[in-house]
Amino acid sequence: MKEGELIGPHELKQVLSKHLDTLGNVSIQAPLLEYHVSDKYMEVLKVEKNEDGKFVYHLPKSYSIESFAHNVHTSLRGKKHKVIDTVEIKINIEGWIRDGLLRSGLCRHANLKEDVMRFIKSYDDVILAPDTNILLDCIITSILLPEIEEEINEELKGCPNWILIAIPKLVMNEVERKAIKKYHRTEFLAKAGWPKYDGRIGQRALQEILELDTNIKYRGVSIMTIGEIPSTFNSFKNDQTRWDSEIRLQVRDFISKISFHKGAFFITQDRVNAMMARAEGLQSLYLQKPEYKDLMNKELENEDAARVLYEMAVTFGDIIVEGVGKLSIFWPGKHVGDWEKSRVMVTEVF
Repeated sequence: MKEGELIGPHELKQVLSKHLDTLGNVSIQAPLLEYHVSDKYMEVLKVEKNEDGKFVYHLPKSYSIESFAHNVHTSLRGKKHKVIDTVEIKINIEGWIRDGLLRSGLCRHANLKEDVMRFIKSYDDVILAPDTNILLDCIITSILLPEIEEEINEELKGCPNWILIAIPKLVMNEVERKAIKKYHRTEFLAKAGWPKYDGRIGQRALQEILELDTNIKYRGVSIMTIGEIPSTFNSFKNDQTRWDSEIRLQVRDFISKISFHKGAFFITQDRVNAMMARAEGLQSLYLQKPEYKDLMNKELENEDAARVLYEMAVTFGDIIVEGVGKLSIFWPGKHVGDWEKSRVMVTEVF
């Protein structure tokens, strides 16, 4: 690798695999840009290869994260940035790591088979209407579609072979509003113009939508937007409870108008939203995110380390791969094609 080079998943996997063959394990470190800290890095993953050639991942212990959170909290004193409690910083870091692993497909929801796939696999045709959090965590391509493919290979009869992803227009609007958020010179000069955390995962969600729309490997999968932006939009755009209600309304209206007689589901990672949908007569599927402490006790392994590193870069803005270099998810002049091909930039070589 060389500084300024753009690399995709294939090249990144080759570099990491070769490096692991030499060192045995590699530490992945990241900054906390959301707290305007760009010069301090903490370990967010450790990667190694097992005898089968698979990549194995180890998460930082909670006490290590708490120690780093304390150092960040101390460094924020006296600065313009709003000082947040150490415990909240720790909780956020654990949540960001967990969500990055979900986007990579490395971990899955605890109730995936029993409370989600048990319903989906009962139909050969299904409509899935995702809540915003489903797109932000890329649950459709990283978890649901791979799980459906796995189950259909085991038992062809009854598992969906036609899937329509119906995205409410209000969900698209919420993704767009996140995607445009960036740091300004007055708040974080070192990263002025960079997308904030919301901006990065918003743009990653747009990548998810483009992937569903253009990737030919997803056979039998269609995608469309449903509903319109209501004329009363300005009256509730900052009211999350009303916003969620309007999203559910768009899903209900769409399903009632087409008289679909197979499986039609509103999918969300928000428990209350799922319960409200059912109370309103809408079939909903709730995916329960795993707790960080539970992930530390699991054996996390896969064959695609590049995807995991890419999602960590999306999560934290840039990452340091020990002994290799620094990789960034953003650079001036980044194009849509760079998102579509999951490219990162090498900003420093070690």
